[in-house]
Amino acid sequence: MDPQLRKLVAEYCPLLEALFYEDYINEAIRNKDYERIWMMLNEIMYF
Repeated sequence: MDPQLRKLVAEYCPLLEALFYEDYINEAIRNKDYERIWMMLNEIMYF
């Protein structure tokens, strides 16, 4: 995983897990689905 993205995910993972199903974020990370992870992070930024 891209180090910068890994840092973002680590930083925002608790928020991601609160807003999305844990399996959903874990699956995205496992599949290295950067686009989906980025989308989730962007949704958080708008709150």
